[in-house]
Amino acid sequence: MKFDNLKTILEHLCYFGEITHQEAKSQNIASAADVLVSLGYLIDTNGNWMITDRFLLLFPIADITELRRKIFFNHPGYRQYLTLIAASEITRRGIEGAMEQVEEYIINHMPHICADINKLIDRIEENLGSKPVKSYSPGELISGFKHLIKEIQQNQEQDFESWNKDLLGFSGTQETIFQAIIARNALAGTDDPIIKTEQKIEPDYIITLNRELTFPTGRPVFFPYLNHTEIENKTFNPCDNISQWLTRKSVFSSIPLISPDNPHNEYKIKDIQDAFCSHPVSWILIQLGIFEFVQKTVSGINRLRLIKQSGKQGKTKDISIELDLDKIPAGYFTNLLPELIEILGFRWVEPFKTTNENRLHYLISAMMKADIFELNEQLEFVLTESFSASLFERPRFQLINKGVKPFREKLIEKLEAINREEPEYNENH
Repeated sequence: MKFDNLKTILEHLCYFGEITHQEAKSQNIASAADVLVSLGYLIDTNGNWMITDRFLLLFPIADITELRRKIFFNHPGYRQYLTLIAASEITRRGIEGAMEQVEEYIINHMPHICADINKLIDRIEENLGSKPVKSYSPGELISGFKHLIKEIQQNQEQDFESWNKDLLGFSGTQETIFQAIIARNALAGTDDPIIKTEQKIEPDYIITLNRELTFPTGRPVFFPYLNHTEIENKTFNPCDNISQWLTRKSVFSSIPLISPDNPHNEYKIKDIQDAFCSHPVSWILIQLGIFEFVQKTVSGINRLRLIKQSGKQGKTKDISIELDLDKIPAGYFTNLLPELIEILGFRWVEPFKTTNENRLHYLISAMMKADIFELNEQLEFVLTESFSASLFERPRFQLINKGVKPFREKLIEKLEAINREEPEYNENH
């Protein structure tokens, strides 16, 4: 098992939710994808691997190390190996008379695997000669357990002992590994290795965002990961960051600009704008901008304001949403986003417990470079004049307006309902 390859693919999946065969091949991680398929965390579809519900249930995580442990502490063979280590050490301590210690381990750390431990002890008794376990010396028992551990590794065709350093942070004697098992809670109660949730083998691929809004499927939505914004001079060359702009088949994650089957070397600004109109997160920002533009144009009243909240080095940390000129924010975009996504019929996915504080800055900066938003003197994000004019041109009107108005109204209704509630003070803003 090459855990470096596993780290690479897990990082990718946490940001994008799926990986094409070409992406995996270019990073030399196709074998890691096959491992995740065998464990039920990925499905191999026509041309790409997509994460399963079982994978999504692992979120949120502190970091990739935690995710890797969650996955491989669930590996049937490795879990059996760790259970054998635990059974060996618990049995040895029992024979040596440390029963209080044994009870503490069983009650506090592994009550759910008592039956498994008893079965393994029965198997050891049978292998050693069918006498009661207490009639054997600690050395004989350890020898019996070591033989069984070796047998399991041979049957699984894996060297689980070599996994310990990566997954437990320790390697060495059985006693050392046992203490690491306790410290990492490696045998905590977990789901059955067999997938219990129903999962389509061939997912329904995304057709258009408008269709997804009209016929919601609860499709997963990730915040678009854009750590580079090379949109310059009204054109865009994706260079080495194709994954961030690739049209995904089963989830909303990347900004859907580049077709995996027919990539180009250069994209016009109109193509980039249309791509931002086709991801739920950037679509919500655009719809709020449209509401502000329409209300101001029709009535001359600015009913909604998107106010920049600056963080370190002047970067956009958040966007305050104000309604009806009362100067009281309905909320902050990053806080409201999960609920806004879900009222539209999608499934919000937050992979990490602590989010990247620059991710909104990268997104809004890219949308500004794509001539969608600009920042006025009052530090309000507003639609640019050229993008506002394009809203009434036929191709853009079909994409961003026709049939979409009820969903925009649903967003505003939600914000107005929040605005009527007592606002909560958030010290981070």
